[in-house]
Amino acid sequence: MLTLCLLPWAVAQSLPQDADYAPPAIDADHYRPVVGGRHTLVTEDSQVLDGFAATAELGWAHNLLFFEYDDGEVVGLRTEAAVAHLGGAWGRGRLQLGALAPVVLWTASDWEEDHRTALGDVELDAKVRIWVGEYHGVAAYGRLALPLGAWALQLGRDGPGVEAGAVADVAWRGLHLVANAGASHQRPVALYDVELSTLFIYRAAVSAGLRKGPRLTGEVHARNRPGFFLTPDPGTALEVLGSAHLDARGVPVRLGAGVGVLGGVGTPAWRLVVGVGHRADGDEGWQTTE
Repeated sequence: MLTLCLLPWAVAQSLPQDADYAPPAIDADHYRPVVGGRHTLVTEDSQVLDGFAATAELGWAHNLLFFEYDDGEVVGLRTEAAVAHLGGAWGRGRLQLGALAPVVLWTASDWEEDHRTALGDVELDAKVRIWVGEYHGVAAYGRLALPLGAWALQLGRDGPGVEAGAVADVAWRGLHLVANAGASHQRPVALYDVELSTLFIYRAAVSAGLRKGPRLTGEVHARNRPGFFLTPDPGTALEVLGSAHLDARGVPVRLGAGVGVLGGVGTPAWRLVVGVGHRADGDEGWQTTE
């Protein structure tokens, strides 16, 4: 949910009303579901699979990217996006490897009439369990993003991207607290007077529920340019997510919704997601309380 405001000195640059205007080649939606996660949408926990897991998720995001002139006129550069995420992961011992492929099924924009489709950035990831105790754990993760053309729809990068970070969590009496912190880097993208390349990443989740019943989870997903933490800036994005996770005859099912709080690149006005999964190991992780 990014507002690109027209600054007085920017009139020499291409604007939406210009015939030669092209939106920035930028990923305006940073939502990526975790593969093999037990009860979170985007926050990694320290657990590693003992076998194979798969996920399929369908999401709808509203008002991802728009341009606002100084007179208040707004042009929606990416107003709607329906995206399917398909992924799989395999783990053994302390190592877990995974892949996630977004498929842009339908999009809308104020500046173009076609509802286009595309393949999003394929992400390859690895997670290493460093230390896991009875109720707590620490892990490290890394991701490599490979673009496949969705940058033309403002839903992907125009070059490779990398992300690396740390995971810490604690579980006790049915309550699970998770925190992620890391950094990502991509080819620099200029948004008039702002350049986006390296961003700090923060995720946190709290989940509660009965051992055999549905779980409710709240999450925060944020990122910012160095030096602009929680300030109005195109590189400062924060989204709040809520989800319910249940077991439907052995199939993990999740329903979720999110709201963009800060208007940086990567947050929509709102989103809805529904997904299903499969876990070969049958491990319920730290759902340890009656």
